[in-house]
Amino acid sequence: SSSTTCRDPGCSAQRNSTEIYVRRCDDADLMTAIRWRSDFDKHVLTVNCDKRGWQRTHSDDEWNVYWANVFSVKALFNPETTTQRLRDDQFVNHFPNHYELTRKDLMVKNIRRYRKDCDKESHIQYYNATANGSALPTAPLAPLHDFVPTTYLLPTDYSLFVEEFRKNPQTTWIMKPANKAQGRGIFLVSKLTQLRKWAAGGGGAAGASGT
Repeated sequence: SSSTTCRDPGCSAQRNSTEIYVRRCDDADLMTAIRWRSDFDKHVLTVNCDKRGWQRTHSDDEWNVYWANVFSVKALFNPETTTQRLRDDQFVNHFPNHYELTRKDLMVKNIRRYRKDCDKESHIQYYNATANGSALPTAPLAPLHDFVPTTYLLPTDYSLFVEEFRKNPQTTWIMKPANKAQGRGIFLVSKLTQLRKWAAGGGGAAGASGT
């Protein structure tokens, strides 16, 4: 037996002082390197995987890490198109329905729904405490999660936004496309004419909503 670096994610190895996973094992028991698969040929991804000694594979099944595009992830978790389930040693870079949080408009809708649930839970706790003669909750749940600034979905919430805008005409708003990233399409709004120009240019069309 000899001390050998083990790259198997399921191994019960412990870290040594140099932060490398090692264990005592026989040559016949050596684990293979982590296998990774990708839908992209991105330099930063390839370099980092190579640096770790990971082996690239094009196998549909035999991989440990899969850097997948959203379509592959959707197919991978769709029970109507596949019966495959991830093993304990398999990881993907997305989770199912991730766009519910990564799309700004859907994220706002989900946070609003979550806050309503928290508010409802607060009322239930208050009612139960009153009925049972217990101590009242020290604070409602909803304000604890009030970390998102006032947000409107345009063009759906345009009339509500105009009402709020006129209450505080000196406020500057940040306009963000719902389904873009890396700062693309973001601009500041301090006048309603800017939004009208945005809408006239197709910004209010389906699929081009903003928050």
